[in-house]
Amino acid sequence: DGINNDADNCPDDANPNQEDFDNDNMGDACDDDNDNDLVNNSDDAFPFDVNEQSDFDGDGIGDNADADDDNDGLNDTEDAFDNDANETTDTDEDGIGNNADADDDGDGIVDESDNCPLIANADQADADNDGIGTACDADEVEDETPAVPALGLAATGMVVLLASIIARRD
Repeated sequence: DGINNDADNCPDDANPNQEDFDNDNMGDACDDDNDNDLVNNSDDAFPFDVNEQSDFDGDGIGDNADADDDNDGLNDTEDAFDNDANETTDTDEDGIGNNADADDDGDGIVDESDNCPLIANADQADADNDGIGTACDADEVEDETPAVPALGLAATGMVVLLASIIARRD
């Protein structure tokens, strides 16, 4: 490379401009870790950036700066699996994402047989017998009557009341 070996920062490799990005006196042409971040260049997606080493989703933004490392549309701060685009949630926090977990809530009842698959209710109680477990039934009321039919009756009463008011105007 035209540089005398005693002054060459890479005596066994051509490095004519004597580039040394990390200023460690080992030329970039022979330095296994150009940015001195303790990750070899061959394993470093950003060999000249000490703050970045990987780019899981291959979008050109290093994972340290990337808000969504797996590019699944959910920020890493909200994603239980920030390096798995197929998983985002782990309801029972067992390390298995809900997409792959047969029992999302960890109550011992597999989801397809669970009347409340995202809230643990091993007893499968269903006070109003509507097929939705008491633990997650928003329509559960003390008299065991579903709230939705009661709402329908109230709405019908309002329609009749409005119709009678309109009829009186005529």
